[in-house]
Amino acid sequence: MNPLVAWLEPTFMQRAALGLALLAPACAAMGTQVVQARMAFFSDAIAHSAFTGVAIGLVLGISPVATMVAFALAVAVAVILFKSTGRLPTDTVIGVFLSAAVALGLALVSLTRQTVSFTKYLFGDVLAITNGELAAAAALAVAAFAFLLLFGNRLALAGLSPSLARTRGVAVVWLETLFALLLAALVAVSVRFVGALLVTALLLVPAAAARQAARSVSGNFWLAVVIGLAASMVGLFASFQFDVSTGASVILAAVFLFAACAVIGRVRRGR
Repeated sequence: MNPLVAWLEPTFMQRAALGLALLAPACAAMGTQVVQARMAFFSDAIAHSAFTGVAIGLVLGISPVATMVAFALAVAVAVILFKSTGRLPTDTVIGVFLSAAVALGLALVSLTRQTVSFTKYLFGDVLAITNGELAAAAALAVAAFAFLLLFGNRLALAGLSPSLARTRGVAVVWLETLFALLLAALVAVSVRFVGALLVTALLLVPAAAARQAARSVSGNFWLAVVIGLAASMVGLFASFQFDVSTGASVILAAVFLFAACAVIGRVRRGR
């Protein structure tokens, strides 16, 4: 059988390909707003809080996936609410919650002493995802694209000038809160696919790559989606062929495309 097709023959590879095909483009699309609004630090804080949520689940003896998502959502809401007061810079607020999440996670890990249980959340295991996780990825992908297509322009305006957005009738706090909740849920689910150490890259690298080569806002959005999808499929194929970590392969493929887009953008500007 053709090796370009044979890698999709096992059922677990088909499930992994479908999961990444759903999640990677959605992350890339959300990443365009993350890059625009300079929220990379925020997505990193959510990834760490998701890991802490896993520790909470193990300590309490309940589903780590449920507590991971719940804790990530709670942190996202808390950051937006503190940010909306305007008393502290956004990066300071995020830094406080990131520090708290990391400290709490480390404390809980030392209590559980179940380090093996954390491995799949640190590094991800897309080859072992369940049908339930596939369904969650599909639902989040639909929700992410629907939200961005409906509210993307207003969200971008709110990121550039909150005061101007308010004069145009944009409910800035509510819009940012909805975006943060959706982003938190997407990051939490993505942790199972590529791991807490790499999930931020799944958001940022395709979006940053597209921004260098695209000629318009809409072009940036759709190019990021294409790069996210291409990187996920190339990375999954490479991980199968060379028996390396899938999450790492996907991100390395995205970084390669980032470099290619950087060259394309530079050549275009040189003209």
